[in-house]
Amino acid sequence: MYIASSRAGAAVYVNALARERGSGSPVAAANRRLYLQRFIAGTWQNMLVRTTDAKGQASVGFIQRATLAYRWVAPATSVADPAISTSTVH
Repeated sequence: MYIASSRAGAAVYVNALARERGSGSPVAAANRRLYLQRFIAGTWQNMLVRTTDAKGQASVGFIQRATLAYRWVAPATSVADPAISTSTVH
């Protein structure tokens, strides 16, 4: 899933919450590397990287130059599958 921004020149805040699957309920994915990607020129491109905090959260804010779509991507690890965010623009 991805999020679409509203307009060029607008402030965009993108939040993520990473969870890991296990034998029980999903738990926070602390210290997990997440990539914020933007869809430009027909492809998803890495824009920046963030590391989740102890609660599995990461966020970023910026002024966008064009109306684009964004998504967080978490690479696979030994305890979690690759994931694409369901974050929202605020």
